[in-house]
Amino acid sequence: MTDEHNPWERQPWDTSASFQAFRVYLEQEAPRSVVEAYRQKTGKEKAKVSQAPGGWNNWAGGKDYKGDPIPDALPWAKRAEAWDDHLAEQDILKWEQRRAEQREREWGTSNTLFDKAQQMLKFPVVETTTKDGQTIVKPAKWTFRDAAAIADLASKLARLAAEMETEKRKTEHSGPDGGPIVTEERKPDLSKLSDDELRSLRDLHTKLEG
Repeated sequence: MTDEHNPWERQPWDTSASFQAFRVYLEQEAPRSVVEAYRQKTGKEKAKVSQAPGGWNNWAGGKDYKGDPIPDALPWAKRAEAWDDHLAEQDILKWEQRRAEQREREWGTSNTLFDKAQQMLKFPVVETTTKDGQTIVKPAKWTFRDAAAIADLASKLARLAAEMETEKRKTEHSGPDGGPIVTEERKPDLSKLSDDELRSLRDLHTKLEG
């Protein structure tokens, strides 16, 4: 196999007939079948064809018309496998691009929502008007709860776009079998303290008690 051609493309050892036959084989869904490709290419019924002719089997095996292996020739199964891998890689790249575009949209939307929440907070929560010498105070059309909800949604969208967790997790610790953690209360060992340290400790305790 040369570096100039992908395995699913026509190779130097392919004839026009063998490559057309390979294309029929390649267009099948896995698991592919040489005899089924032969039936499709020739239009012969399944009941009348139980196996592909020798020439087709040689082509499929990367062999010449005598049945001898062609140097560097890949069998059809390997060439089709390379094609399947290529399609899978293209699909991965396609979805990576779509995810990147979606992250950009979510990031832009989150910024718009953040701006909206900040604009809301700049205005008073009440509307004051004067009519006939009287001051009328009306609630605004939004509340701090509305602004907080918008800011929370903006935060979640931004964290989604940045591939971060959208919820804060609460970590709890427990003992064996999910029970409470048992702690052992120990009295301090004062035997290792010097006389001066004991007097200092006594003075400190007296000061705290007083």
